[in-house]
Amino acid sequence: MKLFDSEWKVMEVLWQENDRTAKEISLRLADSIGWNKNTTYTVIKKCIDKGAIERREPNFVCHAAITKRQVQKEEADSLVDKVFGGSAELLFASILSDRSLSKDELARLRALVGDWPLLAGHAVTTLAEAGIGLAAGIALGALAAVAMDRFELLYRAFYPLVVLTQTIPTVAIAPLLVLWFGYGMLPKVVLIVVATFFPITVGLLGGFKSVDPDEIDLMRSMGASRWQIMRHVKIPAALPQFFSGLKISAAYAIVGAVIAEWLGGFSGLGVYMTRVRKAYSFDKMFAVIFLISALSLVLMWAVEAVRRIAMPWERVKGDQGE
Repeated sequence: MKLFDSEWKVMEVLWQENDRTAKEISLRLADSIGWNKNTTYTVIKKCIDKGAIERREPNFVCHAAITKRQVQKEEADSLVDKVFGGSAELLFASILSDRSLSKDELARLRALVGDWPLLAGHAVTTLAEAGIGLAAGIALGALAAVAMDRFELLYRAFYPLVVLTQTIPTVAIAPLLVLWFGYGMLPKVVLIVVATFFPITVGLLGGFKSVDPDEIDLMRSMGASRWQIMRHVKIPAALPQFFSGLKISAAYAIVGAVIAEWLGGFSGLGVYMTRVRKAYSFDKMFAVIFLISALSLVLMWAVEAVRRIAMPWERVKGDQGE
């Protein structure tokens, strides 16, 4: 699907803000680029005709019928077909032959493109370890936060221990885990759980403790159970701090997996880094560092996207503030 520049501007609002009424889109674009109402509505109708936007009633709500990734892929495929005869190799050859790039930039780009199949295989292993470890860290951190919020004695006894775990360097724990659990996936997952447990626990617990006692007393006076108080008062209050901790944990998960792979393993970006370092292939080292940074940023972006979905009232507050 070919989108013109004006249509891109409308779609960007929907991709970033999710479903919006035509009026809201018009106000956003009027503030950002000075469009008037008629211009915005005309472009919206063109997007509807193309199938990029689905109109929903009431209130002329606009829903993005295609994702940004789909449009980017179609545009890229169209460029490759039109200019390079359908050959991705010619596209990369053209980029690599561009003399405006420095020698270091060319070396890193060649390393990233040339080793991409191998890097992709190692990246899948690292992402699997990070995903499993992060999920386990979230589950254990949430259980610990709920338990310490429920029992004051448990909070006083174990919270200092939770803080103490963060004073031990991750690099110091990793060799012990490899010795205890071998070279498989388990020591990597355990290290990621240790790294991600603290931000999740502290974030949720801080959110629970920040609830106004008067709100809890009000719920109790209305006959609410502990679970109802947790669901309707404490969890919504703790979500902002939870997602802040989750962003940190998402980055820790990738870094923790790579550190564990440095010290032992058969696959993963950390294993790849160790091999290219021993071979003094510094161009490939920079390529894998770039890939690790990109994966961390993607995970943090995914957390932000989930946060926007899980906390729709924040978006409403932002609209009212504007």
